[in-house]
Parts: sequence; C-alpha cells; structure tokens
Amino acid sequence: MERSWMPDKKQLTRLLLIFCAVFLVGIYVYQRREKDTIQENLGVTTCKITNASAGYRGGIQMKYSFIYNGKEYTGGRKYFISNAYADSFLGYSFPVAFDKNNPSQNTVLLLPADFHEFNLDFPDSLEWVVILDKKSL
Repeated sequence: MERSWMPDKKQLTRLLLIFCAVFLVGIYVYQRREKDTIQENLGVTTCKITNASAGYRGGIQMKYSFIYNGKEYTGGRKYFISNAYADSFLGYSFPVAFDKNNPSQNTVLLLPADFHEFNLDFPDSLEWVVILDKKSL
C-alpha cells in the first residue's frame, strides 16, 4: 500500500515554529532597516495626531500627519498606553522623525525610548506622556 507523505504532530509543530521564527525575524529586520534609513537621513519636525483610538488587543493606535517641503505625509503607530487615554492625544503636536530622502518612512516620538533610538534628548514638555504610560502598567 502506497502511503502519502503526512507529517506527524511533532513535525508539524517544528515546521510551525520554524515558520513563526522566520516570520518574526523578517519583521524585525524590516523594522530595523527602516529605522536605520531614518537615522542616516534624519529629519525631525512636528506632527499632529489626527486619530487616536483603541488598538487591537489594547493600547492606542495613533494616526498622524506632518508637512515637509510643502507636502503632507502621514503615519501611524501603536503605543501600549491604556486606550482610556486615547482622547488625551487627539489634536496634539509631537515630534516626528523621518527620512529626509523618503519622508513616508517616519515615526512619531512620544516616549524617552523613542528619542533615545535616534540619539535625541527627551523634552520635559512630554513628561505627561510618561506619566500616562506608567499609569497604564
């Protein structure tokens, strides 16, 4: 009797783990490469939060826009700050780091770690965001 190739549960588990690991490494490499290109051609300006809503699985999903060389660019980012504070961000302006050669690659800067990633000083004026972040733990 001819038997078709059917992996057992152990093999399926291994394949799934390998796939997940490759997928996660791919995401990390993509995000790191994007941040590296922003760092190489770093521009910083202010953006305005245009939408702040409850994110999938908690946190706040933020949409923002900024103007560079007369053109409007948009971006989005999720922060694991309690979504109860979403309205606290709507309409406010925050720094945004972007690639001067490709401004569509950008990221809003809210927390000290964001600023540290680009070797920028965290402004005292954003201390209220740190307080909300700590309340969210």
